[in-house]
Amino acid sequence: MTDVVDLRGLFFDDPADAAGAMTGALTADDLGGVLSGMPEAARKATLSRIGDAAAGLLELDLTEILCSGWGRHGQVLAAARAGMAEPETQRRVALAAHAISVVHRPSLEVHVGAQTTATVPLEVRLEMVIRGLQAVVRAGRLAGVEAGTCDIDGSLSIAGRPLVRRRASLALPMIVHLPNGWPLAEGEYQAG
Repeated sequence: MTDVVDLRGLFFDDPADAAGAMTGALTADDLGGVLSGMPEAARKATLSRIGDAAAGLLELDLTEILCSGWGRHGQVLAAARAGMAEPETQRRVALAAHAISVVHRPSLEVHVGAQTTATVPLEVRLEMVIRGLQAVVRAGRLAGVEAGTCDIDGSLSIAGRPLVRRRASLALPMIVHLPNGWPLAEGEYQAG
């Protein structure tokens, strides 16, 4: 079991290594020849900045990804809608083992002056299997999650080239409270 919190922590043993790994995976050819006329030092500096920016895109919190997935779960949505009529009532929904698949495709644009000269695509794929959870729903919002585990199989590509694939098992905290809740139902109850 691991204490992974964001995508950077999932894909890299030392999250500080993310930028270097992303930079190392890039070549000048990935930028369509934009860097071909640059001196070597300028080329390396540009690739390094792109690597830093790409690593920054991996700061997506896994809790937010999971909450987003649970927000599409039929039983949780039904409890959220029912909770709209009784905003003070808290409902628990036992979530059987279920899977959440996520594909995230951000990209970075490289500009020379005011002109976009290249686009560097990234792709994050996550397959998550969650077991032993209960969703706590109140006033149309996911108010918390109790217990459970999450097995993650994730892959990361940059410029169409696979960079890393990782598997991790997370012990979800015994209780996760979401103080403001995660909106599930349209027009969720708004307290005073």
